[in-house]
Amino acid sequence: MTAVPGYILMLKHDYADKPRHGMTGRRTGALPCITVVRIVAAAVLTVTAILAVRIVSLQRRAALLQEKVVRCRQYIDSARGLDASRYAPETFEAAQQGLAAVMERWTAENDRGLFTRDLAVAAACADSCGDAAQRLVRQTIHARDSLQACCAAQLASLDHEITEIRARYGALPMSRSVRTRLVQSELLLSEGRALVGRHDYKAAAEKLSGARSKAGQVREVSAQLLENYVTALPQWRQWVAQTIGWSRKNSRAAIVVVKMERACRLYVDGALSAEYRVEFGPNWLAHKRYQGDKATPEGQYRICAKKGPGQSKYHRALVFDYPNEEDRRAFAAAKKRGELPASAGIGSLLEIHGGGGKYADWTDGCVALRNEDMDALFGRVAVGTPVTIVGSLDGK
Repeated sequence: MTAVPGYILMLKHDYADKPRHGMTGRRTGALPCITVVRIVAAAVLTVTAILAVRIVSLQRRAALLQEKVVRCRQYIDSARGLDASRYAPETFEAAQQGLAAVMERWTAENDRGLFTRDLAVAAACADSCGDAAQRLVRQTIHARDSLQACCAAQLASLDHEITEIRARYGALPMSRSVRTRLVQSELLLSEGRALVGRHDYKAAAEKLSGARSKAGQVREVSAQLLENYVTALPQWRQWVAQTIGWSRKNSRAAIVVVKMERACRLYVDGALSAEYRVEFGPNWLAHKRYQGDKATPEGQYRICAKKGPGQSKYHRALVFDYPNEEDRRAFAAAKKRGELPASAGIGSLLEIHGGGGKYADWTDGCVALRNEDMDALFGRVAVGTPVTIVGSLDGK
């Protein structure tokens, strides 16, 4: 049942209480002024009360909405401080758009009249925005922590991988581009480690990914280079066994040079008597094919001359008989196949000589020892001593 306004009740009350004049039933003309005033006052009070109730209700709803907006902003600010724009960019953008939508809705409602204004929709949007912003914070923390753990694992893994590449392939005569990639992988690893120290895990992950890619390329190319080189491993082992066997049988000295081990070994009576570190030409991981290729040959040779001080540019020298018959046949076949220029020569006068100790591969294809090692070796061998040069004995 609809409530009757107070001023109507008062009006009815005034009519009921008014005395009638005369025996004929004639009514008086107008209501007294006091009655009109009371009616107007009652109406004003009623309207004022209604307005007050509405205003208080809107204020409470606005305050509640304000709390929800503040909550939403606090979560978004927290997420921003956690670098959500990088770790959860899509969710961060959605949360910001949600807050903007709440504020737009609130502004639109404030432009409406008191009795048509409805903040319920804006409040519901604010609830959704706050929940989304809270999820954003959790997602950002999870993404950042996961990336931190991933970066830590990547650092350890890459440290090991690059160290292994250096140990296994670092001494190989890599091309400039391959060695550049190896250096770049080390630089990216260093940059990634610095970024992890600054808690910038997103940027660190990108650097470490680049380091892994370049290190992988170096490993792949180097492994293929090594695999192609050691295909002659069975023959090399056979040569070394023959040389040591000859030394044992003849009670004589023999020299074995293992290129990948950078070792020059002196055998006497078939037993290892001394070992010296050696250096080669820049293109040592290859069989010598022609003059000027900076490669050290693999094969079975013999000392054909000894050069003492003043006779050699490099202190002392043991000249060996490269090229042998096998080298000449391989050279002729390569020329016939068109693999070598028509003007290419096979080369000669290769030596085991002094001047080493540079810790670099610098010769034109000769084998270099330190001068003091050359002195020791020189006095223990003679013209005719076997010199066997191989790439490797274990394929590594």
